[in-house]
Amino acid sequence: MPGRGRALAARDWRGLRDLNARTGLSIIADESLVTCDDLGAMPAGESFIPNFRVSKLGGLIRSADLLRRALAERRKIIVGAQVGETSILARAGLALIAAAGPTSWATRVGTGRCCLRMTWQHQG
Repeated sequence: MPGRGRALAARDWRGLRDLNARTGLSIIADESLVTCDDLGAMPAGESFIPNFRVSKLGGLIRSADLLRRALAERRKIIVGAQVGETSILARAGLALIAAAGPTSWATRVGTGRCCLRMTWQHQG
């Protein structure tokens, strides 16, 4: 099922539910997932997919705690990384991917210099 990020403001769960109902698109909660409360507020079901980034969530321990909760709720998950993250954070993301097992819907860690160059070119 295709998904789209940042369609509405972060944590606009009513608007995101409506968008999902009208389009059938999965909602990838990126900016909407920063705390345990955010995960609790996220609508249940396969269409709402939390995006885990170790740097955004405050480190590996907090990320792992949120991951355990998401897995207990039987959610699909995404493990990602910020463009330009250090190799240490990329490795921490790999640990989350391993912990998620087959529930990982998508992953992206370790962007590399090519993507950084392209990002800088597009912003300039």
